[in-house]
Amino acid sequence: MFHSRMFKTKFLIFVPLALVLILAVACGGDDPTSPPRPNDAPVPTNTPEPTNTPEPTPTLAPGETPAPTPTPMPTPTRVVLPTPEPTPTTPPEPVGPQPILGGVLTMQHYASPSHWSGYEGTFGNQVVNEPIYNNLIEYNPETDDPVDLRGDLAKTWELGSDSLSYTFTLDENAMWHDGTPLTAADVQFSLDWMVNRDEIRGGVSPLLIDPYYNGSEIINDYTIKVNMDYPAVAFLPYLALGQMSILPKHHLETGVDLRLEANILGSGPFMLQDYRKDITIEYTRNPNYWKEGKPYLDGMVWHIVNSGPTSFAAYKTGQTLMSTSMVSVMPNSDALRLGEEVQGGRIHWDGPASVMQVHTNHEREPWSDPRVRKALHLALHPQPIKELTTNPQATLRYPLPPGFWFAPTEEEVAQLPGFREVNGEKHPDDLAEAKRLLAEAGFPDGFSSTMMTHGLLGVKEGGEVVADQWRRTLG
Repeated sequence: MFHSRMFKTKFLIFVPLALVLILAVACGGDDPTSPPRPNDAPVPTNTPEPTNTPEPTPTLAPGETPAPTPTPMPTPTRVVLPTPEPTPTTPPEPVGPQPILGGVLTMQHYASPSHWSGYEGTFGNQVVNEPIYNNLIEYNPETDDPVDLRGDLAKTWELGSDSLSYTFTLDENAMWHDGTPLTAADVQFSLDWMVNRDEIRGGVSPLLIDPYYNGSEIINDYTIKVNMDYPAVAFLPYLALGQMSILPKHHLETGVDLRLEANILGSGPFMLQDYRKDITIEYTRNPNYWKEGKPYLDGMVWHIVNSGPTSFAAYKTGQTLMSTSMVSVMPNSDALRLGEEVQGGRIHWDGPASVMQVHTNHEREPWSDPRVRKALHLALHPQPIKELTTNPQATLRYPLPPGFWFAPTEEEVAQLPGFREVNGEKHPDDLAEAKRLLAEAGFPDGFSSTMMTHGLLGVKEGGEVVADQWRRTLG
């Protein structure tokens, strides 16, 4: 239907937000110092003048004329100029808010993990592991480019001349939390494990579903060549996803169950300190982290809050300062109200971060018929739902998210069948085609079905509008 947006407020109130709608349809540091004082310039020493020693008079042969005596050149006067004292400069005043190192950041998290294996789980299992582990590469948070990549474990990487391989050079300082060096063997083990079809691999399914990876070759302890089945521009962006963590080979080969909290062993900036199901997840700074100067925080406390009103109260009272993910469980209306009620707060909308969608059960009739699915898509009017549930901080949905160079603009999407309007109303050609398709599929008078929603983020209200639209337009 549409992409929702996430936001964050300033002044230590950071609240990322995205609306996720799933409508399941089935039948029935140091202080700054002043500039250093320059050393005094050395006083130059005059070179002593040479002593005038009379030249010996040469003996002349009979009849020889003595050579003329050369006129001596005047001795130049040496002028010694004093070295000027440099003018001290005052460092420029820093512009904008300055980072404060240390401290414990309190955050809102929407659910307890079902287990601690990011490879096997869904988003809820992945996000809790991200502070503990490292990837080969990562999305760069320090640039405005949403697809800019930088090294994490990898210092450099190089694309092969045939575009069928990448050679990664690892940071030699990387180590696991138990002090064991992290090497190319760990990377190879992890990539092979990601595509192991004999195991559950929900979290790392991009590499499993799309067969980019075609094995790897260890060049040396800190260099690995990763091969692909075909040239794929999406391979590196997939590797940079948070769940593509590199895991410890020496630890997992002992047969430990990584789903258990006691078996966690990472290499990242934080270590799990305490976990209380449905209450808090606490992380502490890795004191031996191999990236100098990081992490900036001493720790994090994630408060597990899955209620919109409770989340609103936690932000307003300062108990939580930001969200761990794009899902903050507050609807956009509460987010806007929070910005008004928190003195000095401002809301900055970002995104798109997630999508509101209608999911149909393709294994059940009549949803197994593509004509039925297309008819309900054409009859859906997303603009009013967007206005109701996001106020209206969202963009019209298309398979490619807006804002990227390869995606259509929202204005272009608004002209497509299923999205187009006439004077704010659903385009009559879309409704006529939807009715024709349903009749062709054997449902000229419509059919009965059940819609299931959850109660967060305006999803229930959105579902009611969807049901009302289909009831009125298609019966």
